[in-house]
Amino acid sequence: MQNLKGSRLGKLTVVKRVENGKWGHVQWLCSCDCGSEKVTTGSKLKRGLIKSCGCLSKGKPKGWNTGKFCCLRKKGSDGYALYKKPSHPRAFNRGFVLEHRLIFEKYIGRYLKKSDTIHHKNGIKTDNRIENLELWTNNHPKGQRVEDMVLFCVDYLKEYKPEVLTKN
Repeated sequence: MQNLKGSRLGKLTVVKRVENGKWGHVQWLCSCDCGSEKVTTGSKLKRGLIKSCGCLSKGKPKGWNTGKFCCLRKKGSDGYALYKKPSHPRAFNRGFVLEHRLIFEKYIGRYLKKSDTIHHKNGIKTDNRIENLELWTNNHPKGQRVEDMVLFCVDYLKEYKPEVLTKN
């Protein structure tokens, strides 16, 4: 597996490897020139199928260059991905909604309640794959559940430093 960290492909710069996606494909977290982030596979990046977070797509805004809030997706000051959807009942900050909440609402087929929170199992605030999201009915403390982080770390070590796991 080729390490793509630091590679520049289109408007994307590869930041780091994240958990394997569906069917075991290696996933990479990328930062787009417009300020958004995107998680995608290395094969899509290398073949040129993904060149931006989506801001290059036809008919979509072209980013933050004008100083206006024109992009559909951006990273908030707290590190979470935001998506522009002014019609959403919980829209804030010029019509943006926390993207992980939108994704989970679509998954469960209803709006989340005020008391509902969504937890990122691996701690990556922009990794909004449904298998990384978990519904909680009340606020939960900051940080990660130890059991989730241990599993994440073991998988990471298996991939990048397996000799550490065989030491006494």
